[in-house]
Amino acid sequence: MIINSVLLDKKRYKLVDTEYCNKNNAFTIIVGSNGTGKSRLLKRIVNNVKNVNIEDSRIPKNYSRQLDFDLDGYKASFYSPVSESKSFVSTNKKEVNSIDSEIKVIAVTTTPFDKFPIEYKGNETYRYHDDHRYTYIGLKVSKNSLNQSNYLNLLSRSMLSSDRIFKNKKLFSLLNLNAKTSMQMKAKLPTKNSDFMEYNYKTRKIELQNLDEGYFVNFIIRNHFTIYEKLDKVNGLISKAYNAYVNCYPFLSSPINPENRNVPKNDLILLLDIGLINASDIMFTDSKNKVIKISELSSGQKCMILTLLNISGSISDNSIVCIDEPEISLHPRWQKEFMKILIEFFSDFKKCHFIIATHSPLIISELSNENCFILNMDIGLAKKANEYKNMSSDYQLAEVFGISGNNNEYLNRIVVSLLSKLSKSGNLDKTDKLKLDALVRFSKGMDEGDSVKELIDILSLAWSKVSKNAK
Repeated sequence: MIINSVLLDKKRYKLVDTEYCNKNNAFTIIVGSNGTGKSRLLKRIVNNVKNVNIEDSRIPKNYSRQLDFDLDGYKASFYSPVSESKSFVSTNKKEVNSIDSEIKVIAVTTTPFDKFPIEYKGNETYRYHDDHRYTYIGLKVSKNSLNQSNYLNLLSRSMLSSDRIFKNKKLFSLLNLNAKTSMQMKAKLPTKNSDFMEYNYKTRKIELQNLDEGYFVNFIIRNHFTIYEKLDKVNGLISKAYNAYVNCYPFLSSPINPENRNVPKNDLILLLDIGLINASDIMFTDSKNKVIKISELSSGQKCMILTLLNISGSISDNSIVCIDEPEISLHPRWQKEFMKILIEFFSDFKKCHFIIATHSPLIISELSNENCFILNMDIGLAKKANEYKNMSSDYQLAEVFGISGNNNEYLNRIVVSLLSKLSKSGNLDKTDKLKLDALVRFSKGMDEGDSVKELIDILSLAWSKVSKNAK
């Protein structure tokens, strides 16, 4: 699914241009100053797709056309109220249309201040499930609390469900790691023979209990009654969980290699999903084959791993992936490589739309030429990324983000070029004057003492005198 446009603050923002391809993955980078609405725009996309409803037959009058989309040539819109609590799909705001149940929206962030919605799943049978339309990959477990266990569980789930994770050598090489990993699970169930020793009041002896389904059920009732209640609501799920536990039992007391073919991956995923096990640690190996716990990795390594690998465990064709500020904690070299790796990592999937909000010029510098766009919130229109590809950071700062930074070399070259032209010909043409006007606007945000600001002042003064004399 490709999101064509989003309505925010009574302004419609175009996320792709008219020449986009709806058969391939699309990538839109959103830039703009703080407060321009980048995170709110991502939240609007997530809420409208997440909260889609097909039960009603008519769309209320107070619902607005929030998103326009293209799904394999089927063009329609999401309508929702200001609260975004419910949305409908329609081509005309009269009839409610259905939407493929396999369409997914994934929200990704490594900042604790994200605006993505958090779903309370305390009453649900499954914490995670492949059928869930919405996946949140972040630090929050509720509006007011942070927890990294969600990251670890999702990462373990991804490593168990997708072999392709370990085939991307480029990612691991960039992070100075290799693809050899393992994970440690913490079970809410007995994991060794000594755990089955119980006191028998009849014989007055400590005896070894049999690992049968009756013992399994009684153990959960006594120790995790809330989980038992959830399992009991789904026909056959208790027996399914018991069988998964029996298959996983030999692996729960030691680190698990997800590439080991003997590991019952689907059973481990089920136990993760229903909350009977949690990932307590994940181990990687560095280029020297030294084992490193995930807690020992740098913040940048963790951000790259948790972002890309967790997406891999949730994504499918036609997914929408919203990523907020991926550059946080990343070394400049990794920021520069981020988009290249993202594009390559998910090249096996089709018709997905990756929408990334960023403040980093380096994120933009390595964008592909195909189906990649940049949306500046101040303008509202998406431009092809190849206009900015492989340009310097100073160029990106000025032309994409609209700020100069200190001693901007790109702006410096423009000033020197205009000064040279003015001294030789004594005149500036219409295009040159537009460049001068832009330079003057940039100079207002520059610090005193900035050499580029001083040159702009000289150019502005010189042109003022030349134009006066010409009159």
